[in-house]
Amino acid sequence: MAKKIPLLFLAGVTLLVFLLLLSSFIKDLTRLHRGGVFVNHGLFTSRSRPLTPVNADMIQGWMTFDYINKVFQLPADYLKTTFDIKETSYPRVTIAKIARAKSESLTFYLDAVKAAIRAFSASSTPH
Repeated sequence: MAKKIPLLFLAGVTLLVFLLLLSSFIKDLTRLHRGGVFVNHGLFTSRSRPLTPVNADMIQGWMTFDYINKVFQLPADYLKTTFDIKETSYPRVTIAKIARAKSESLTFYLDAVKAAIRAFSASSTPH
């Protein structure tokens, strides 16, 4: 009987962790969907339209520069040049990895990427 209690406890904790992770994933997916990143088409989802600087706050550290360039329609080397990225795997490298390589906090680096996207949009918008 003594072995069943720790086993049940372990199973319960594992289930709880799984449910918390699932909840977090669903919240992120819902936020991206409401932001206009995805449109449902039956079982498949696809990007509905390019994102605008208003959507820049949705950027997260796990995203790659390749993804950011595509969804915000940035030139392939814009962020590389802006942040002087020497990483050979650019643009298929995450924002978090570059922030670590440059010894910057992820929050600071994310804010800088968001500001660069807004700056590009402002400079490329006809006045």
